[in-house]
Amino acid sequence: MDRLREKVAVVTGAAGSLGLEGVRAMAAEGARVVMMDLSPAVTDRAKELAGDGFDVTPYVGDVSVESDMAAVVRTATATYGRLDVLWNNAGMIGADWINQDTDVVGVSRDHLMRTLEVNLVSVFLGSKYAIPVMAGGGGGSIINTSSVEAAGGGAGPPRPDRNSEQRPARW
Repeated sequence: MDRLREKVAVVTGAAGSLGLEGVRAMAAEGARVVMMDLSPAVTDRAKELAGDGFDVTPYVGDVSVESDMAAVVRTATATYGRLDVLWNNAGMIGADWINQDTDVVGVSRDHLMRTLEVNLVSVFLGSKYAIPVMAGGGGGSIINTSSVEAAGGGAGPPRPDRNSEQRPARW
């Protein structure tokens, strides 16, 4: 399987389950991957993948910090000489986090701003720094992860009117 042979990817949120499995899938297809995460656990995950024979590089950084996003793109180009794929996968999605903002009157401004910085601004920042590099190399792909919850919500107690088994979502 070499569909991504010689391709270089940056994956944010790479220490989490979805990001880690995405990195594994890309690497299994031949990609060389820079794994970015706020958690230092990304270093351990990268060591595990390298032990399986994959060419990965960990990067500990905050996707909402412009200098970190610029630096992870530089890391990809300095380490591998190019950048072909940016997967903006990091997000504030844990139930504990999401359940703090189910009520617009009660949510704090700090909570809202952190959510926007990670879930929205980071996509802008990653793209801002990846696009010129990709364009200079002949093109590339940017993948932005979102949640089905963005289409209709769903945080909070279960509601029969939002149960997909009873009524399909309308897009």
